[in-house]
Amino acid sequence: MPLILALEWRSPTQEQIECLSARVMRWSDDCWLIDLTSYLPYWQSIATTQKKSVYQIWETYLSHHLGSSESNRFNPVPIRAVWDHHPWRAILILLHMKHHQDNSQSYGFITPNGAQYESLWQNVSWDTWNLAFRTLDHHINCQKKEKQKASRLLLTASRLNISKPAQLNRLPQQGIQRRFGAWITEIIHWTVKPESDYRNQPFPWIPWRTKEQATVTRHFEIPLSDWSEWISFLVSDLDQLSSQIADFTIQLQWTVRFENDEEWPLEIRFRQPHHLASEKGHQKSACRQLENALQHQEGLRIASAHQLCRIVGWELSAVETLYIPPELLTLFEMDPDQHTHRALRRLHNQVTVPLHQFQLITNWVPEFSYITRNAGTEPLADAHNQQNWNEANSGNRGKRRKLHQIPFDGRGDASPLQTKRPLFLFTDPLPLNNATPYQLTERTLSPWWNGQSIPAQRRYARLHHPNGGQCWGYWNPAKKNWVVQGMYG
Repeated sequence: MPLILALEWRSPTQEQIECLSARVMRWSDDCWLIDLTSYLPYWQSIATTQKKSVYQIWETYLSHHLGSSESNRFNPVPIRAVWDHHPWRAILILLHMKHHQDNSQSYGFITPNGAQYESLWQNVSWDTWNLAFRTLDHHINCQKKEKQKASRLLLTASRLNISKPAQLNRLPQQGIQRRFGAWITEIIHWTVKPESDYRNQPFPWIPWRTKEQATVTRHFEIPLSDWSEWISFLVSDLDQLSSQIADFTIQLQWTVRFENDEEWPLEIRFRQPHHLASEKGHQKSACRQLENALQHQEGLRIASAHQLCRIVGWELSAVETLYIPPELLTLFEMDPDQHTHRALRRLHNQVTVPLHQFQLITNWVPEFSYITRNAGTEPLADAHNQQNWNEANSGNRGKRRKLHQIPFDGRGDASPLQTKRPLFLFTDPLPLNNATPYQLTERTLSPWWNGQSIPAQRRYARLHHPNGGQCWGYWNPAKKNWVVQGMYG
């Protein structure tokens, strides 16, 4: 799901704004739309090292550049920033905040699905909607009849007592397109029920600055058919491409030409910003992703044509790059050459499937003592908020139960138990017979509130596994066996 930032910023430098994302649209003189979707894993990795949420990292970065830094804390500059999954909604809320400066909600960092976000969205006026439409018209130069249909929509809303754009779902669905036309109908959909990915809709995203793509072309005198035959040429071309790119690479396009004059454009997207020059001479990360992309296309070709054509050439292009200034590393006190971080970034870029991230949290129920997410694919419904996560996983979203604050060791602190629990936990606990307990670690209750179990006391202990090694589990008196919930390294 995409994540868009609508931001008020009067005069940013190119480096300051493109450090957030290379996909930027200048909506007006001081309003910007920034697509953060492709760069989410990178910012998540920074948040992990800082032990903060991604929103907090972005707030720190924007506050630093917009005047609310520590050096200017006595005279901070108010900031308006709105995150949303669709650019139209994000810009509507930002414009609403700008034109209601006397309101206490006219400044701040607004994240999706929050109470402040919903309050602002429900109060967006038709004047704000009309202002956004006129700016959109300036970008794409709508036809005169489209402007007339927009005026007709405002008149219809007034007659039907639809006082706010958020109430457009009350508009009769039958005949909308016939009455207002396809374009205005599309904008109505953006307003009321935007799809999960705005890029599948005709939203006119106009890049603020178009970069000239670095490109390397290769022609073979003799057609090649095997990966081992062209890998050395591919590494050489990637090295040549790296010499043309000073920034980090986000996306490559490899257009392969075959002997039958067929062309296949293969796109690979690195999960972490990748510096091609750092792997000069072997290009292991890029080659693995390119080989995987080609094998996927080969499978389609074999299924459709029952043959594999030989390669006669290709073209390599750096489609998206990201500028990471030294100032950013200084702000978050990061060492870009630290071995652990560098190795983890490379691992993210080399494997063919996304890596799952796990984070321990303080909770007296082992099932809820960690957060797991697929890096870069969850647009941050405040995963760092333990209360929301516990409620969502316990099935009691309406109850304000802070499970991690329930005392169980006389002090209300779950941290001591985390040192006794294994880092490796099974998603589904495993029954085990013939285990030998040798150390009792804790007593707790099963998560009875989720409706999947009855209230029962659990006695956790370290166990000797029959096959060797140590495991961690609790005694199940109903079935008279041990239930293994984790393994020690």
